[in-house]
Amino acid sequence: MIRQKTVLRLLSLLVLLFPFGLFADHVQFNAIYTDADGSGFFDPTLGTARQTAFQYACGIWSGYLGTSYAGETINISASFTGMGGTSSSATLGGAGPETFNALNFGLGPTGYLWANAANANHWVGQDMGADVEIAAQFNSDVDNNTVLGTKSFYYGLDGNCGTDIDFVSVLLHEIGHGLGFTSLINPASGAYYTLHPYIPNTPSLYDYFLGKANGDGSYTLLADMSDAERLAASTSDEIYWLGEAATAANGNVYSKIYAPATWEQGSSISHEDETIHPGALMSPFYSGVIHTPDALTLGMLSDIGWNVVPEPSPVIMVVFVCAAAFWIRRRFPAY
Repeated sequence: MIRQKTVLRLLSLLVLLFPFGLFADHVQFNAIYTDADGSGFFDPTLGTARQTAFQYACGIWSGYLGTSYAGETINISASFTGMGGTSSSATLGGAGPETFNALNFGLGPTGYLWANAANANHWVGQDMGADVEIAAQFNSDVDNNTVLGTKSFYYGLDGNCGTDIDFVSVLLHEIGHGLGFTSLINPASGAYYTLHPYIPNTPSLYDYFLGKANGDGSYTLLADMSDAERLAASTSDEIYWLGEAATAANGNVYSKIYAPATWEQGSSISHEDETIHPGALMSPFYSGVIHTPDALTLGMLSDIGWNVVPEPSPVIMVVFVCAAAFWIRRRFPAY
């Protein structure tokens, strides 16, 4: 989720959007637009611009992601729908994994960690069969003169959005969630959401890198805490990412995670702290145009297993074949 301070608030659960790579050694992305004919990504006025911006953002991300197996592809279902809003605030959109897969790392209370479908495929080195890895929706009401006043999505590729909301920047942020910035902490109890009855209270791969500062230079993994301890930690404003790659990218200092004193649904725990990391792509706030993933974000993705390519290949635009499809939502992944 990404927000604009005092104006735009993305209330969605997480993630979205994806890259489009043209090279055999880069992750490929397949767009499945699920809108009805004449609406959303097929809108006769805005549809082409929306698809072009989507593809462009996908191309940027794909340039940073090397494959772990031949033909590695992430399928994305995407659509626009009216989500309403006011003249000063509105949901911009939302996205998240369609499935999670439990991978046995021998870590945590059960030995398993939940990886979103795209990341799980990458770890295992093969496509495990999900029809859609990531699903996303965007608020079509942003493009009128009532919701957010005169602000609209800007679908250009040059970042010259003026006072409008740069759609490419929103997409790049949301794809970061889709690639793995996904916590499974239940803010009501501190337990991890149980995605399958056989492996209850199990963290996501992202969750396993989160630790609380103890005030004496030491850190305690959230995954090693009791539910009550984790619940208190999640609003402590003292949560840090303990992965090696991100730490190296941050000057060998642990990077801070957004964990305000009051839990913010869709923002808490799943973002970098903007006070410490201003302007970061995975900040909880929309603060303007960002068309390049920063080193910290790339380091975090590397920590959870993605093959991050230091120098992205040039983006070559190729037209997606738009395909209507049913929205498939699998709540309980294979295990």
